[in-house]
Amino acid sequence: GRLSARAGGDSRRCKGPSETALALATRRACAVSAAGAASAAAGASASALAPGTLVLGIESSCDDTGAAVVSGDGVVLGEAIASQDAIHERWGGVVPKLAEEAHAAAIDAVVDEVLGSAGIDAAQLSAVAVTVGPGLSLCLRVGVTKAHRIAREHGLKVVDVHHMEAHALVARLTERQKAREATAEGAAAADAAVASAAAEGVAFPFVCLLVSGGHSMFLLAHGIGDYTILGTSLDDAVGEAFDKTARLLGLPVGGGGGPALEKLAAKGDPTAVPFRVPMRQKPTCDLSFAGLKTAVRYAADDMLGGGTERNGHSGGERIEWEPSAANERIEW
Repeated sequence: GRLSARAGGDSRRCKGPSETALALATRRACAVSAAGAASAAAGASASALAPGTLVLGIESSCDDTGAAVVSGDGVVLGEAIASQDAIHERWGGVVPKLAEEAHAAAIDAVVDEVLGSAGIDAAQLSAVAVTVGPGLSLCLRVGVTKAHRIAREHGLKVVDVHHMEAHALVARLTERQKAREATAEGAAAADAAVASAAAEGVAFPFVCLLVSGGHSMFLLAHGIGDYTILGTSLDDAVGEAFDKTARLLGLPVGGGGGPALEKLAAKGDPTAVPFRVPMRQKPTCDLSFAGLKTAVRYAADDMLGGGTERNGHSGGERIEWEPSAANERIEW
């Protein structure tokens, strides 16, 4: 599906294909990734689907292989993920060819695991949802190929899922999931009432913030397949800025630069370096992280001496310095 966008003062609106009512894919918790993909498949418009509908979601857009089975009323019946963190850590980032090979090696086992967790076989599925982009083309191909293979074998419909649409729509499933869990645990009457309201999911229209390795944007969701981007990053996405900053400081980024910086920031002083808040004077919803990333580099050079790469990516003693706390606080 396409997304409308707002750049500066221009608001651009667009509508995605109606099929997205049938499949929603998320990445990372990749269990949420494919409960993502199955979720726009079964949950984006769960009220329009019979509870007996069963959708398999497949996610392979980057470095994790994910799958999930979601019912028509938004229940996640099974989910699984195969992480590639250990494969890419030594390279300081995701290597597309290695990621593709890891997806190909894991995809069959991940799908079998999730079908087993759901207690069904592929013949009982109503549809297969799969992430088709954005993402790494080599990696996406693995998931798409698997989805079409299952669909051909069992005469199923394949639902193409836009990665970012899935991120937005999965919010309509998570609240229902929490509500069911609260009810199942025998919540008090007041809590049950709240759970009942939450079970309806997030109603359209709603505003959401999408944050990932490659995207950072404020989105207005009017309905399934109909969105307006209110603001987006003019340069780096926040996840990309985290990764580049972590790499700059010589931190391990195999599991993402964000967790590495968060761990370091816990030991820091948020007031140690007065980083400026980006875009504060701009009357838009747009974001910018490149300047903050550069400011971190200058601060590191001033405090630790010249050079922009710290300790490379292959080990060695890791530096610990205060600015990371301020950096994390401002970026978020």
